[in-house]
Amino acid sequence: GLPESLVQREQQRILQSIIRDNMARSYFEDSGAWAGRCVVLGAGNVSSIGLQDVLNKVFCENYKCVLKLNPVNDYLGEIYEQAFRVLIDAEVLEIVHGGAEVGARLVRDVATTAVHITGSSRVHDAIVHGDPPLDKPITSELGCVTPIMIVPGKWSQRQLRYQAVNVASMLVNNASFNCNAAKVLVTAKHWPQRKEFLDALRHVLAKTETRFAYYPGAEQRHADFCVAYPDAVVSSDCVPQGHLPWVLASGLDVNVVAQLAFNEEAWCGVLAEVPLAVETPADFLSSAPEFCNQHLFGNLSCGIIIDAATRRSVSDAYEHAIDQLRYGAVAVNAWPAVVYALGVTPWGAYPENTLGAISSGLGFVHNTRMFDGIEKCVLEAPFRSMIYPPWMVDHQRPLAVAKAFTWLEAYRY
Repeated sequence: GLPESLVQREQQRILQSIIRDNMARSYFEDSGAWAGRCVVLGAGNVSSIGLQDVLNKVFCENYKCVLKLNPVNDYLGEIYEQAFRVLIDAEVLEIVHGGAEVGARLVRDVATTAVHITGSSRVHDAIVHGDPPLDKPITSELGCVTPIMIVPGKWSQRQLRYQAVNVASMLVNNASFNCNAAKVLVTAKHWPQRKEFLDALRHVLAKTETRFAYYPGAEQRHADFCVAYPDAVVSSDCVPQGHLPWVLASGLDVNVVAQLAFNEEAWCGVLAEVPLAVETPADFLSSAPEFCNQHLFGNLSCGIIIDAATRRSVSDAYEHAIDQLRYGAVAVNAWPAVVYALGVTPWGAYPENTLGAISSGLGFVHNTRMFDGIEKCVLEAPFRSMIYPPWMVDHQRPLAVAKAFTWLEAYRY
């Protein structure tokens, strides 16, 4: 046979050719004309979403854009206009304000040739299947019951504490108004450290200040989950007006697949835990993806937490689990939001959805490398980061870090 080095070089050449032929094709195949006008219906929870959606539509898909701001963060309009003045002056971008009525008029306008929405599946379906039905293409990012799979291993006390803070941070950031907030912890029922880990997580949540529940409808959604899981409230003492206590509902029955936590994105500070009746890490890595794929709403992003020793011991099962997970983003030992935040990693639902069964949406944004045919993005991180992540709830100087990052991005060139 051929020498191994020659085979590897040939495989690399073929891979490079495939990638080259499936990148930025619109720049090489089109005549240079704009694809049309896309109405981007902005999200109300994270300030960067609307702008990044616009960037993808303009530079990756050749659309001129109208960005309709969400009333929840309408105050961002002036900042957006300053940041994107070049595109606005070139008549590539227009920023408009208003509620649902304004959005509906823009979507139905004859000059609009495409739509992109970040929001809920209910709003998406109202647009697509309304009267009259939508007659133009739409892409979307619609949220998810985000699972975090805890692969059983032998952890030190320091590692237990770190991962408890890690998971808590995935829940409480932005008052849990994130489409990638941790919503279901999938654990191994017979993991010897399961109770210890859950106790550590409850302790972190109990010590973490509650957040102002600024998003409309949060109080009712929170109340619905508290009714469904009445013994799950972690922090209820001296909660300020307008805040909501953290909720951790543990020990959910894996066989009751119709329950609220599996089928409804809480969109508030609620986390559920479901233990799978497995004995080994390899069994867990086989069962957990199957459970998530089949029984949890959505296919946007998920997370796996696994220590290095366990990963080495079950490397084949680990790789198989990554392959089997039907999510657009898989984050290992990191909050799935990191895939969103990097900006160079594609962000979107696993490509199996349809307009009739939309789940977490259609299409990818943040496609900075301009890839075609994206299935998923996999981000792998160390079990314990050498640099303490600034989004951790007990980080001592997150504002200073954020300011330093902003300065770096603004002036490094």
